[in-house]
Amino acid sequence: MYCWGANGAGQLNAPGGLFTAISAGEWHSCGIRDDGVVVCWGANDSGQLDAPGGIYTDISTASYHSCAIASGGAVDCWGATAPTAPAQMLLKRLGLDDLLDAPLGEFTAISAASGYSCALGTRGTVTCWGDTTWGVADPPSGEFTAISAASGYSCALGTRGTVTCWGQNDRGQLDTPDGAYTAVESGELHSCAIKASGTVTCWGHIYGGLERAPNADFSALAAGRWFYCGLRPGGAVVCWGDNSSGQLDAPDGTYTAIAAGDTFSCAISPDQAINCWDWTTSLPQRIKWADQVNVTRSPGDANLP
Repeated sequence: MYCWGANGAGQLNAPGGLFTAISAGEWHSCGIRDDGVVVCWGANDSGQLDAPGGIYTDISTASYHSCAIASGGAVDCWGATAPTAPAQMLLKRLGLDDLLDAPLGEFTAISAASGYSCALGTRGTVTCWGDTTWGVADPPSGEFTAISAASGYSCALGTRGTVTCWGQNDRGQLDTPDGAYTAVESGELHSCAIKASGTVTCWGHIYGGLERAPNADFSALAAGRWFYCGLRPGGAVVCWGDNSSGQLDAPDGTYTAIAAGDTFSCAISPDQAINCWDWTTSLPQRIKWADQVNVTRSPGDANLP
């Protein structure tokens, strides 16, 4: 796995081991090792790194909490702890005191956002819990295959490839495009989806380079706060949007999965090993420096990998 971007809370200091899944939150990340165990790193001011024991199949991280799906389909969440009585009162006043109270049932996918989480049931229905502002905890009925929760709104992919979003819409977050899509990822006030043809369409509050999505085919997307990274069909990483913390400086090579946080990203290499770079820290076992860091690519670059 490679990580790049800001490292103010140790987000890039990924642990050694082999991983099958990765999720990047605002200032922390969690991965699922090849034995199903969850490992987290980065900020821990609210217990974000206190992952439970057990075997898990899917994971999602947010600002101050994370959730994962256990091998039996149950959802476990952790983090969002309040060390003092005033902080506990604040969580209650914000309606976040039940953020970790995941519903009972069997689920196949999970997506956590700031203040709430949503999960996809075995029959394709969406269940959300936590903050109820803007109706984020009231998903539409129907059958879905994927879900992406963001700040104040969520989007889901229907069985026929249509995108449905709900929640806050002050910046066009819910103005979904027509057509059939294979993946959707939602960021701060914006979303992008992969068309059936492989190209990317974005909507919402698109500025600061977000409008410059490369004219290329992608197999997966990851949404950061104000940037996106995508996997090309051959496994190369391409990023666009804000680059104030090196978010777009993805490494060369091929990858099998990608995740984006507030101002950083992580990717899993084909050998499942973790490979990070941060020029101010020493590297733990199995971590190695990136050999080369790409400069930002223009969307019309004919030499896109």
